[in-house]
Amino acid sequence: ETDMEETEKTLESLTQLLADPELYQDKKRFSETITAHTQVQQKINVLMAEWERISSQLENK
Repeated sequence: ETDMEETEKTLESLTQLLADPELYQDKKRFSETITAHTQVQQKINVLMAEWERISSQLENK
């Protein structure tokens, strides 16, 4: 859960950056930010799937 919380905080920070109109003035910084956002979102998806798998296993015991 701690890893998920940290990852969600990172995603929130990146989302806030993406909401800043000034970010779009710097193509390199925008590209890096959108790439990081995508990677973090994918990590959250993996962590969520793992959490659901473990929860399901525990419920079935």
